[in-house]
Amino acid sequence: MNNLQKAFLFTSCVSAFGDALLYLALPVGLGLTTGKVEDAITLFLIPAIFMFASSYVSERFVRPKRLNLDYGYVLISLALIELIISVLCILAEGITEKKYLMYLFVAIYSFGKEGLPKIYYNFEVYKFFFSEDHYSKVVAKTKSLVILGGLLGMCSSAVLIELRLWEYSLLVDSFTFLALGLIILRGSLPKEQEKSEESELNGVNNLSTEHKYINFIVPFYIFISSLFWPFLPLINQRLGVASISHSILLLAAFKLPGIIAGFKFEYLKEKLGMLKLLYITPWLALFATLTYMLSPSLISYLVVILTFSLVESVYWPADYSVRDQLNTSLKIKFNKLNLRLFALFQGLGCLIGYAIFHFGNFQTNMLYVFYISFTFALLYLGITRIKFLSLLLVSILSACNPASTINIVVPNINDEIRLSNTLTYSETIITNVTSAHLLRIDKKLNLAKEVLGSVEKVSSSKFILNLNEDYRTFRGEEINASDVVATFKYYIQNLPDTMRVLNSIKGSVECNKKNCKNFGVKKIGKFKVQVELKEPNPNFLNDLISPVFVIIKEGKPLYEKVGECTLPYQTGRGHVSKCTKKFIEITHHGKKYKLSKESSKNGFTITPVGKGNSNVPSLTSMFFIKNPTANAQVSTFMRALSSDREALANHLKVAPSKTLTSSWLGFDTTILKDKQNTIEVPAQSLNIVIAKSIPEHQKVTSYLESRYPQIDFKFNIVPSQNFFQEASKADLSLLWLTPGYFDFYDLISIFDCDPNRLCWYNFEDIELQKQIRTLRRPENRYTDQATLLKVEKLLQEKGYLAPIGLLNWWLKRGDKFISTHPAGLFMIDITELDYD
Repeated sequence: MNNLQKAFLFTSCVSAFGDALLYLALPVGLGLTTGKVEDAITLFLIPAIFMFASSYVSERFVRPKRLNLDYGYVLISLALIELIISVLCILAEGITEKKYLMYLFVAIYSFGKEGLPKIYYNFEVYKFFFSEDHYSKVVAKTKSLVILGGLLGMCSSAVLIELRLWEYSLLVDSFTFLALGLIILRGSLPKEQEKSEESELNGVNNLSTEHKYINFIVPFYIFISSLFWPFLPLINQRLGVASISHSILLLAAFKLPGIIAGFKFEYLKEKLGMLKLLYITPWLALFATLTYMLSPSLISYLVVILTFSLVESVYWPADYSVRDQLNTSLKIKFNKLNLRLFALFQGLGCLIGYAIFHFGNFQTNMLYVFYISFTFALLYLGITRIKFLSLLLVSILSACNPASTINIVVPNINDEIRLSNTLTYSETIITNVTSAHLLRIDKKLNLAKEVLGSVEKVSSSKFILNLNEDYRTFRGEEINASDVVATFKYYIQNLPDTMRVLNSIKGSVECNKKNCKNFGVKKIGKFKVQVELKEPNPNFLNDLISPVFVIIKEGKPLYEKVGECTLPYQTGRGHVSKCTKKFIEITHHGKKYKLSKESSKNGFTITPVGKGNSNVPSLTSMFFIKNPTANAQVSTFMRALSSDREALANHLKVAPSKTLTSSWLGFDTTILKDKQNTIEVPAQSLNIVIAKSIPEHQKVTSYLESRYPQIDFKFNIVPSQNFFQEASKADLSLLWLTPGYFDFYDLISIFDCDPNRLCWYNFEDIELQKQIRTLRRPENRYTDQATLLKVEKLLQEKGYLAPIGLLNWWLKRGDKFISTHPAGLFMIDITELDYD
């Protein structure tokens, strides 16, 4: 944190000190001096009127490129005016003159520091000093410092009131006003403000349920609090709960838990979730006030202080974070409406407050108002906003009963997930939830659209992608055409091997990091993308499917950090909520999923050996493959493995397989005949690399050692992410593969040395290359089964590859087996798991 940032936080604390003096010392001192609570109420009625008036300031006066300068000058100008007023107030002899000067002071204060900021500045002011990445943390910590400044201001208020010097609070607040204005002038615009107007599209342009709830809870909370909160010490004195000075000191002391909660805001958000903080916290304070009025005591008073401090330090940061999801223009409109409701209900509360303290017993009157207000509020929620009430009840129940966590055991935990075309299935389990995709495959093996809404075929080589306008990330962000274009460009420039369709896009070769003109993917509308290919492709839509092709959000960092995790900026409907070296927790629609390597008694494990029923054949094959640089004796051993596949598969308790090709395609494999026990394997030394994710790999090593005692085996068990690097040094390797579901090109290309492809499996076999090139013809890629089987036969007869078995995967918990996604582990969706 640099000196300017520290200065801003310090000034915010000092400003809160002045505000606390103004909010406490002024109304309480005035009410104590005149003996009328009504005079104190007037000090809050006038701000309500001027805040309402400030909401009609035209947006034309707000210059986005000069936000910090304009607001800084506004504060300085008003501070100088207030300095003059405060001096005149101190010099005035009569209480009437003092009172009117105070009214003028709070009018200016509320217009400049409470009104305008709530519309245009307040939800951006922290960004003058901090980057967006640290925004939510800074808001919470700043709020805590504000509470700390307020705490000191409250203590000082008690002293000033006791010394009858309470009007000096005006002078102190003027100086803090001036200091804040000067420091804001030193700030700078956030980078995102300097972008073109097109960046407006990055924000959410529709109000969510949470935004609508804010427009309900803020005015209702302000209405109830304006009835009593500003003059609570006066009420305590009348009810005999505590003296004014003691009430203020207790008010300061019991704000401390709120300060701590503010500093722990990120922890609370991860532990409880943003919705619970947003929905529950204000209701705790509201019901605490009702309890206090029903049974005024020192304990109920302390509960009120505690819950109101939680609103300050927990609710408002959550509120600001939700508002900040909106794009700038909608945010201004939303804040303008919310400010009017805020001011209107504060003014209404003050007017009703006059009647409460002027007619009859104020405690009885207050209770009647509370009963009526709460009844109307709950009726409003129940009748016109039933979803709000439902969310509130769910949140309360969830808070009372902590949500269970679904535990899933995975072979590897990688706390640094980088965009790649070779993600492990443990990584795709995460990105399938935390990242958006154009398309998915459902469990019936049909296309399931996610970000993609529909496709218009302009010609056989030109298509228009209509995006799903309703899709929202867990943050409430939309995915628009700019994001999809940015995604295609990123993968073309950095990971061109991710999907076959990338290299078939017009201009893909020319599109490099410096020049991407005439690229075939273009934005033609906010939610419309045009894709033009080099050549016709009748299977274009199917070619868009890839679990490792995740949507990037333009204008956001490529990666974000959550706990100890670094992962692609999360565009999915779920998100990583907690990450350590030992486990990763994912939250999706309130459910929590914990991935770890440690076995859990009630957790799910992924296994190929199960008792579950599988209605579809396997897409996953396990096979040995020779390093192209290995000698001829290795090829002999590979042919022996091919003939011995059934015995090894039975030993591993998996279904034997004659081909690498997925069995669900239903190929006639009679062309591939096994020659049992006819191959003699000479004595030799073999280095074998085995992927760590191969199920029960220790059974593989024990079988090979007992079956071929003449061979000196050296086994190297390696994690999936290091597999290809280590396999290039070995004689042969054992891995399992879920090939591209619709694309034989991806299936075959790993054995070929194509430009920009994985090519160390290039066996430099003329006959093999000829058959592969035949498969690459668009008209053959999906129909020429005979050619595909010729490729399989060549791979086995020449000892290049030895398929062993088919893997049907299950998620197991206890004696229960759940079939995983039929399209393979890379398509698995853990959000379908339940606690039961």
